[in-house]
Amino acid sequence: MSTCASADRDMAARPFSSGTDRPLPIPDGLASLPPGAELAEALAHVDERRVSGFDTVEVLKAAYRQSCHDRARFLAVLLEVGLREHFSGDSVRRLEVPDEFSPDEARAALVWSRRRADSTFELAWGVHRRLPQLGEAMLRGDLDEPRAAAFIRWTAGLTAQQAETVCSQLVPGADRLTVGALIEQIQRLVLAIDPEWAQKRYAEAVRRRRVVGTRNEDGTANVSGLDLPLDRAAAGCERIDDLARACKRAGDKRPIDHIRTDLFLGSLDGSFEGLRDREIVAHVLDHPFVDPNDNQVGEQNGERTERASDATADHAAESAAERAEQSAGPKPARTMHRGAATPRPGMAQRPRPPRPGNDRPRPGQGESVRPEPGQHEPAPNEPAPDGPASCEPESREPAPRNGVRSTSALPKEPVGPRSHGVNRPPTTSTGRRTVRELRVEVTTLLGLDEHPAQVPGWGIVHADLAREMVSGMLAGQWRFAICTDDGRLLYSGLTRHRPCAPSARPARDDRLGGIVELQITRSRLSEIAAAKGSLGLWSALIADLDAQTSRHLRATDTAIKIATDNRRRHAGAALRRYVQIRGRFCSWPGCRMPATRTDQDHAADWAGGGSTSEDNLHLACRHDHRAKHHGGWRVTMPESELILWDSPLGHTYPSRLPPVMFNVVDPQPRDWPAPPPEAIVDDTRPLMTSLKPDSPGSNFPPPPSPQTSRPREHTPQPNNPESHGKDNPSDEHTQACAPSPPPPGPLFRPETDTPPF
Repeated sequence: MSTCASADRDMAARPFSSGTDRPLPIPDGLASLPPGAELAEALAHVDERRVSGFDTVEVLKAAYRQSCHDRARFLAVLLEVGLREHFSGDSVRRLEVPDEFSPDEARAALVWSRRRADSTFELAWGVHRRLPQLGEAMLRGDLDEPRAAAFIRWTAGLTAQQAETVCSQLVPGADRLTVGALIEQIQRLVLAIDPEWAQKRYAEAVRRRRVVGTRNEDGTANVSGLDLPLDRAAAGCERIDDLARACKRAGDKRPIDHIRTDLFLGSLDGSFEGLRDREIVAHVLDHPFVDPNDNQVGEQNGERTERASDATADHAAESAAERAEQSAGPKPARTMHRGAATPRPGMAQRPRPPRPGNDRPRPGQGESVRPEPGQHEPAPNEPAPDGPASCEPESREPAPRNGVRSTSALPKEPVGPRSHGVNRPPTTSTGRRTVRELRVEVTTLLGLDEHPAQVPGWGIVHADLAREMVSGMLAGQWRFAICTDDGRLLYSGLTRHRPCAPSARPARDDRLGGIVELQITRSRLSEIAAAKGSLGLWSALIADLDAQTSRHLRATDTAIKIATDNRRRHAGAALRRYVQIRGRFCSWPGCRMPATRTDQDHAADWAGGGSTSEDNLHLACRHDHRAKHHGGWRVTMPESELILWDSPLGHTYPSRLPPVMFNVVDPQPRDWPAPPPEAIVDDTRPLMTSLKPDSPGSNFPPPPSPQTSRPREHTPQPNNPESHGKDNPSDEHTQACAPSPPPPGPLFRPETDTPPF
């Protein structure tokens, strides 16, 4: 403490430099010094205001490593205080496990609220006892508290061995992932380790679904749906977002969050009963809720709302192109070959209207990312039509069998009802929307494995839920991604086939759109396609994927170079889809904006001679696209799957594209008896309340809490790192709360670089 205090006094006494002085050097080896006393001493003698711009980043990284170390030390001491036996002030005696009162000594010493003391103590227990790998990584400066908290929260309920497996695989590279990306990796492993348990846990949580309302101290109110089915919640949020953006395009100048609120409340209170989407937009424009005391015009928030305003722009433009192509008659399927940015021969080449946010030129500014008036016209979640329904297999040539694995794992008969794989009946159309996009492996849909799937922007879902979601997305666009054995994209394209009878295929409906991305390795596809007669309703689709892939394996370089047309600024539908599937997200290191919500940018500006090809196109969300053109950043692509972002201060940040398919661990199911389901009884209490369940005078039972590995009778609320150094002004006996609050939430603030929902 004395070293830090003296460093603070020295810093306050230093004269501020205007930036014209000669920069001072930083200590040698600062970037590689391990955290601890030596690094703290080195940092104490660095005046960050007088080092070069490049070196400020090195000081920043060193200071952050030291802060992670210091935080781990603090949590270790906090845990030690709580584990000391009562009345052991003059001796060294410890408890084996904490009890209900373990956090109280620290609560009194640091003048913390009970909630903060409980949550921080639980974090300390998780970091240093339950998952000690986390504490060791923090002490090395390789892991910060939000990432450690992510491991603790998202491995809750796992056995000790399962949680240790997750940590051993992900802790070493966690510092290269954002918290959101890390959570997805944890989810993927957790769902793969014990798929049946994950499915049961999800189903049990959905059984507790409810809607609650809370009253805030300022007089406003919150309405929340808790433990909702993910697919319906995601579809509802996407619909509100699409309608809000439609209102913006129609001329509503208010902040988009205010428009979303009007749409949310209008959907609840019956204002939109019987109205179609266009009528809802007109109603919101005619009846806006405007705060008379708010003089802030929505124009001031234009850039913020515009950042992801083309959430479906690529999708809409692609749909228009595909409609035009398909209306001209049958054509060979459109796919992209790895290493070539061109479609098959015969693909129509026609001018395409410019898509919003994609490299519109301006005199003297190279490529611009500011849209022209009227450019933002994304259709609400509109899928590309796949042409006439066809569930019969096309003629195809035999797939190559060299190097194919054994087919012993393939089903000899259609998969049974448990896996709902091959012959699952399609969901009847109910006029309900689907999720915007689902990424799932073909083998999972066939019931050959239980690999988790992904809903971009919402995270990882277990296999049975993915199959349920796909069965309701037959009217959407079905893409396929053929990958190498290491999960890298090899080919991409569309399939018009669906696992249903032609008469059962639903008519196209904008509300039932969405994108299904089918993933499979080339070797596995050949193996499955060779097992004729055992795929049921999926036979035609598998045959189509195999036929398209085989044709492209035989295609010559000349035949697949047509789409690389440097005279065109904007990529055609096939190339754009290929870049989206390959990129997954915005290419900025750590950005989680899904591919369908991004712009496609030329690394080497098209106006300066850059080509419109897979080797020069990458994905960038609106903010990061503008950072390149207006913020001083520079982008290069030394390889088609490696994007380098060069900062204005001279640092280079590599962003290697993730694989399309991930290797998942073998299942490690727990050998535990299945507990009986929790009894759900009707709750006749008022929906709205201002009392907490555990407040004096409340008859509410405590909410169910998730299973944890910490042996304590009391389950504290999770910790929020942003609350360090400040207490909640309203303690647990005075806060307003819902009658049935949700289980403990995240121990960190969620990422802010994702879509609004």
